[in-house]
Amino acid sequence: MTQNTMKEAKRRKGLVYRDAIKETNLYDLAGESRVKVKNVPEPSVQNHTILKGRINSRDCCSRLNVHATDSEEVRDYTAKAYLQPSVTFSIILKGRVEGTMGDTPFVLEANTQPTGYVWSMNDPMLWTRSIKKNMYVRKVNISLPRDGLLAQLAGQKQDDPLSLYVRQLLMAPLQIYEWQPSKRAIALAEQIVQPACRFPLLDQFHTESRALEIVSEALESMVTQNHTGDTAEFASKAQSIRDYIEDHLNEELTLSHISRAVGMAVNSMQRIFKAAYDMTVMDYIRERRLEIAKTAMVQDGVTIAQAAYMAGYNSPANFSTAFKRVYGMSPSSLRQ
Repeated sequence: MTQNTMKEAKRRKGLVYRDAIKETNLYDLAGESRVKVKNVPEPSVQNHTILKGRINSRDCCSRLNVHATDSEEVRDYTAKAYLQPSVTFSIILKGRVEGTMGDTPFVLEANTQPTGYVWSMNDPMLWTRSIKKNMYVRKVNISLPRDGLLAQLAGQKQDDPLSLYVRQLLMAPLQIYEWQPSKRAIALAEQIVQPACRFPLLDQFHTESRALEIVSEALESMVTQNHTGDTAEFASKAQSIRDYIEDHLNEELTLSHISRAVGMAVNSMQRIFKAAYDMTVMDYIRERRLEIAKTAMVQDGVTIAQAAYMAGYNSPANFSTAFKRVYGMSPSSLRQ
């Protein structure tokens, strides 16, 4: 294995710091972004404890970088890094984050509820973060390199609303946009912050899949905010259906019951949900229950029979068939 291959494998595995997080840890966490900039001297790094809690950072196969923080800030401190052009999707679950991107100050905070933010840095720039004593911060940042997004846009239709929005985001001066994550996105962010998988390889896959789903929702939300009228109302209705399902997954759910709860006719509800998420309401419910059962097997060690019951199957055999159809492997393979 070459040195570059070993370095790549280490980045994919991720960096995790727990308990007392020191200045040297934050300096190491900056990694290759810690570039000497003209007129910006290399800092003198001490061994003071800056944070208490957990930080994890991972480079994924899809070129995402996923950075999660769950920590209390125990000392005033300014963290610095020189960042390459990228687009970042953030969910602030709790607390307040402030600093600068180049010459632009920023404040990201969860006021009465978790809040999402999106921004694009289209040029390399110095990033600073002001760490404040006694502030508790719980957040997830997901970043994609700008050149990777541009390459993906090259093959897209020029008049596609999402492609148009992303191009505008990549070409515009630095600006931070706010979006409201759904209950599903908030739950995904919490799972990234506190992963509980027993197997490191699956943990990597889980983190990446959850991050990709958050990015997809954020982009869809931002496009909707830029299109008024029927499009915004349509997206709002679709999200209300999904939010209701997420809140009642452990209950018996029928199309008629859900349609009454969200105030729509069954056919209209089905059409809106299918158009928004490319699956039927019942398919979504089945897949989410399978996902919950899968998580319970991996994290809690429940049996296949117990997992089948959790997912709403009377027969473990039927559960295994449905599980393999969705995940491409049998549930028994998780226990090997």
